[in-house]
Amino acid sequence: MWPVRLVARTPGSHPGNGSSILPRAKIKPSMYPDEEQSIPDEARENEHPLLISQINPENRAEVARYYQFEIDQGFSGVNPNTTFDKMIDLRQRQIVDGQLKVARAMEGDQLVATSVVVLENGAMGKEVKPTEAYAAGTVVLDDKRGRGIGERMASEQDNIARAAGKESILTVIANYNSPSMRLRMSVGYVLEGINEYPGGIDYAFRKNLIKEQDAPVNWVDELRGGRVSETDKTISDSSPEQIIIDPADDVLVKEALENGYRGLHLLRPQDFGDKPLIDKNMIVFSRERL
Repeated sequence: MWPVRLVARTPGSHPGNGSSILPRAKIKPSMYPDEEQSIPDEARENEHPLLISQINPENRAEVARYYQFEIDQGFSGVNPNTTFDKMIDLRQRQIVDGQLKVARAMEGDQLVATSVVVLENGAMGKEVKPTEAYAAGTVVLDDKRGRGIGERMASEQDNIARAAGKESILTVIANYNSPSMRLRMSVGYVLEGINEYPGGIDYAFRKNLIKEQDAPVNWVDELRGGRVSETDKTISDSSPEQIIIDPADDVLVKEALENGYRGLHLLRPQDFGDKPLIDKNMIVFSRERL
């Protein structure tokens, strides 16, 4: 279980990618890995097959291309105290030494997405136990979102972690980043902790890699059927087993976690069609599925 804790961030640290590189900022659209959007038919006709693979750690040009891609999408950067070449040297050593792995998605010659998995404690500033991996971010090009690439990259992160003998994979997501929370929970991550630090809140997620995943639940039908309840501002042992909470309400989220709830899914108003039962994004929390 992730503790509820106060984290002291150093200036310039970036919780999304674990490197002391960029100041914290609102995530730009390209960092919302798979927010749904329609794809024109003519664009689909011109698509190349999506090929997902791991970058070759011995190929410095591949390492540099992946890192430049993250910089171009506003996800990473270069610390003023170093250089791009030195950052690539460091990242290449980390990959060669097995501290982390990088997956990429290609359409023809175009790099359209990257994902990083931390496998060793301390790499990219991440704290992981020997049985844990850390999903250190998935970046998808703006015009490639809405095609399930985020889910496929998350699946590749799982494969990397399992191949390294890990039993679970972790990540943290800023409490305002609903698209990334929805993506992670849709592929089996559970919200189980909260990190509080000056200037922001991160939610901690974990996916069990050795336990068989539960069957999908239609949470829209569950809410319509009254099996999920809105909660007041107090959570206790008598609260319903399944409740919904605004992800922006970190105080109530913290209280739910302290009372044995875990977040399982993010519902959006548009999920309900013409008759939404909610007017903003809400996370489904449950006690009965622990």
